[in-house]
Amino acid sequence: MSDNYPFVYPAKPHVRKHGPIGYSKYGYYRNWLRDEFTFTCVFCLRRETWATLKHDWEIDHFVPRSIHPDGALDYDNLVYACNTCNRSKAAHLAQ
Repeated sequence: MSDNYPFVYPAKPHVRKHGPIGYSKYGYYRNWLRDEFTFTCVFCLRRETWATLKHDWEIDHFVPRSIHPDGALDYDNLVYACNTCNRSKAAHLAQ
């Protein structure tokens, strides 16, 4: 790890290992997403631990529902994020 970069981000884009479909609410994808992103926030890379509270972790729509309403239940549009990052990103596109 370099002194200039506090996080080590993957060199390649994430390739989904799961592909569940058919859920009526995006919250039902939570366990799939936890595993998909190895219990880690996709933005800050903070790791979920036993000591954290369930409400510290949220499901984020990578492309916000306000921009792409049809993606609300699209698994490929959902990511696992800590509540701090999810609230910071809000209804904006991730940079």
